[in-house]
Amino acid sequence: MCSGPPAGTASTPTSSSAAEENAFIGNDDAGIDVSNTDAANGVFGLDISTNSFNLNARAVLLFNTHNSSFHNNSVTNSTTATANPLSATLRILDNNTNFSILNNDLTVGTAHAIRLTFTGTVGGPSSGVVINENNIGTVGSTSFVGDGLLVDAGSHTTTVNAECNWWGSSTGPTNVNNSGGTGEEVVGDADFTPWLVAPAPGGGCAGGGPSGKVTGGGQVPVDMTGGKGTFGFNAKSDGGVGSGHLNYLNHVTRAHLDCTVTSVLITPPNKAKLSGPCSSENAGGAMSFAADLEDNGNPGKGADKFTISYGVVVNEGGTLISGNIEIHKK
Repeated sequence: MCSGPPAGTASTPTSSSAAEENAFIGNDDAGIDVSNTDAANGVFGLDISTNSFNLNARAVLLFNTHNSSFHNNSVTNSTTATANPLSATLRILDNNTNFSILNNDLTVGTAHAIRLTFTGTVGGPSSGVVINENNIGTVGSTSFVGDGLLVDAGSHTTTVNAECNWWGSSTGPTNVNNSGGTGEEVVGDADFTPWLVAPAPGGGCAGGGPSGKVTGGGQVPVDMTGGKGTFGFNAKSDGGVGSGHLNYLNHVTRAHLDCTVTSVLITPPNKAKLSGPCSSENAGGAMSFAADLEDNGNPGKGADKFTISYGVVVNEGGTLISGNIEIHKK
């Protein structure tokens, strides 16, 4: 079992930690438990990838992590008792910022698949949680006893980006705003549209939305000071021009850019250009923004290239190292 400091203790900041290619089996609490409750000294840059989790009460339990990710993992047979109202396979608690959940298989569990909750133990609610390109459940809404995703009131500062996931059905998740959805249920303030119409990899992100969209999410190298950048975006348009949003989460500078896309131009060969005003909570307010997205005909790790430019001189990006990009032309 890999764990952080016990709840209620302080620690020095931890950065650039990795848990890769491990098997976590039969843990009574969680495969990975980060319970650092010293708000001034959280865990930064935690990268949990390509692991298998089986027969654990939970795969992960997280307090106070920042600029971190859970991607390309296989999670089966989570055993947390249904009588515990706080249980979930992925348990996201207080003060987690810029946390990405990408390209995972979450197959079976006795409670919820993913749950966000704010307990008031440390810091504030979580922010910047992105959930994209995951298989959450297998068929229908019976893989998890609880919900596929539960966002408790007050647990996240904004609407959670939960677009482009497989919820167990081509009709999308069961939800009060999706009358025909028969997949794993989504409850709370989460944007689940569009969704994958078949399991990843290979399932197009077309459910509940028009054609002509650009969808994506993943990680690219960051050249400015080294490290990784995590991004997710969605630009919807029937005719190639429309509106949407793009979030770029820089794992190194911790800048969080929220951009409104004002134009979408798709030109051969499969290249999209997006532009629009962009503001940042950590990087000095409004700034110019442009992004180039290229699909090399093989969406996925190691195939696609992504470049983002902001300000005058900064250009970040490169070959995709994790995640998935798809371009759908009308």
